[in-house]
Amino acid sequence: MSEPPRPPVDQPEWFYVKWQKQLGPVSTGKILEMIDAGRIEAATLVWREGMQSWVPAGSLDEFRFAFRSPVQDVLNSRREFALGLNLGGFILFIVLLLCCLPLCWIPWVIPSLRGRWSE
Repeated sequence: MSEPPRPPVDQPEWFYVKWQKQLGPVSTGKILEMIDAGRIEAATLVWREGMQSWVPAGSLDEFRFAFRSPVQDVLNSRREFALGLNLGGFILFIVLLLCCLPLCWIPWVIPSLRGRWSE
């Protein structure tokens, strides 16, 4: 099954309901920008000429692709968290290595220094 063709983004044709007010007309491109900015949600009612009634934006093929899935948001946040832990762990390892590595040399360095001083 192929993806439906996307409508022209500059055609001013959509009305939407926000704060119980009918707003518009706005272009398809503007609707997509508002979806991306989080100002229009999947449940926001939209309408254009030729439609029988107002419908949620997330139910239309024109806009369905633009809404992020809650599951995808969770997966993305877990991936970002894991990357942060990996980077944080790496930085901590380097700091500890730089701070503690000289302590590892002390047993070898001091006896050799004492041996040279006593001669």
